[in-house]
Amino acid sequence: YMKHVGFWSDGKAVKAGESATHDGALWIAKRDTNAKPCLENADDWILAARKGRDGKDGRNGVDKTAPVRVG
Repeated sequence: YMKHVGFWSDGKAVKAGESATHDGALWIAKRDTNAKPCLENADDWILAARKGRDGKDGRNGVDKTAPVRVG
C-alpha cells in the first residue's frame, strides 16, 4: 500500500513509495529523499496527480442549489 505523509515541508524525510502533497499536487517518492517534490527533482519524485483548476460557482454565477419557490 501507499502511505501518504501529508503536506511536504522543507527538510521532511520521505521513504521510497510514500506520497506527499505539495503545491496542490500529489507526488510519489521514487527513493528515500528529503528533496522538494517538483519536476526539477525527477530522480526523486514522480507526479501522480496534477493540481486542478478552480471551478465556477453555479452556472454563469447563478446558484442552482437554492430552494425552489412554489406559488
